[in-house]
Amino acid sequence: MRWKMNDHLLIINTPNSDTVNYLNRLIGQIRISPELEEVPIQILTRKFDDGLPTELSEHGVAHYSGVAENNHTLKAVDVAAAQYIILIARDADSALSDSLTFDILSRIKEIGTKATIVAEVSDDINRERIKNMGADIMLRPVRAYPELIVRSLVAPGTEQVLENMFTHDDDHMVRLDVEFKDKSWADIVCRFVNAGMGVPMAIVNNNGTIHVNPLHDTKCSGKSIITLVNETQNVSNKRAQDCMNG
Repeated sequence: MRWKMNDHLLIINTPNSDTVNYLNRLIGQIRISPELEEVPIQILTRKFDDGLPTELSEHGVAHYSGVAENNHTLKAVDVAAAQYIILIARDADSALSDSLTFDILSRIKEIGTKATIVAEVSDDINRERIKNMGADIMLRPVRAYPELIVRSLVAPGTEQVLENMFTHDDDHMVRLDVEFKDKSWADIVCRFVNAGMGVPMAIVNNNGTIHVNPLHDTKCSGKSIITLVNETQNVSNKRAQDCMNG
């Protein structure tokens, strides 16, 4: 069935494995995001030729059964009128998925669209080509966290920050053992930043519980601080303790 849609969010392709669970989490995150909760959603895939499973149809999404490597199909899902397009890699571990993504983007570019396009890219070497073909946001396929796609739509650029933290190159997280008591979160952040000890992201209190980014005036006590550092920064437990005691 063809659904005439406008200003919708179009999901193209679906993962080859754990499809329903992934889509359920992805759409669930879209629906609880204030900026996206009212946006109509349509899925273009051949995965559900007999119709959407109940857990997906309950989200109120439309479904079109077809392959995206076809201009007629893309026009049938109103790609030109979409507000957002999420282009999912069918196989997260195969560079062949990037070739399919490139082909689909070339067809979308030929048809024309006003949409913000998020494209999963399996091999970083292909990012520039995918960007040149019209993708606005590119990120690695992370099947465990479909929320990353939603965050990239709501706050473009966050995907680059988060992806950067997944590797040890450039910026990365470190845990520094340091004792502190009754210090405000704002004070801890200022001390670390001014001392070149990175940007604190969380504290570990004395019973091991981790508190991520407390409110600025929260009084904090604990035994460790998790901080975001650049690969060029020289950090150590001793420097962290001196910073906290200074």
